[in-house]
Amino acid sequence: MNDVEREIVIKNVAEHADDFVFLMIFEKSADPEGSRVVGWLSGHAIELSLKAACLHYRLPKIAGSDHNLTPLFYKLDRIKQQGNVWPTNAHFAAYKRLFIRAGEANAHLPPPAELDWIELGFWISNIGNLKYGFDKDWKNVSTLEIRYSEVNSRFLSLFRQLRSNYATPTLDARLKQKFMRIYRTPGEETKLNALLGL
Repeated sequence: MNDVEREIVIKNVAEHADDFVFLMIFEKSADPEGSRVVGWLSGHAIELSLKAACLHYRLPKIAGSDHNLTPLFYKLDRIKQQGNVWPTNAHFAAYKRLFIRAGEANAHLPPPAELDWIELGFWISNIGNLKYGFDKDWKNVSTLEIRYSEVNSRFLSLFRQLRSNYATPTLDARLKQKFMRIYRTPGEETKLNALLGL
């Protein structure tokens, strides 16, 4: 892939990531208590923004890592430090206890700050399954549905960090324009700046 082709691919992947975030926030505002597609949209926004960042730094694709994002993230982190934005192994293990086994008994939810990490781990680990709600063996991806009106804070931190690797003024303007077409009330641009760091 030559430089021109690479820039076109990065632009397209980055725009798709922004579109997933836009749709996720739109879903949250349309159904403040939650929506079944929020995790699927959020997971794909992370996947595409991570891949755009890796393309930006010319990192080679990791074989067999289509939806396994953790090795890709750590490869990016070695090139350019991303900070404390990726769930830990403990968060990935906790999502299995909380989301998958929740139907067996009453689920005890951790405090919101910890729950955001666990939910992010759930989304990242199930990108390919969240669209259907089942895995390839027809097992339910989750027996737990969490409803809250805010956007997951850990998702926002991770998305903003990944996006900072490849964002351009043109990309920022495009995303702002999408939001401003829908949210025209005073103060919405300030809210968008706070939400996505634009």
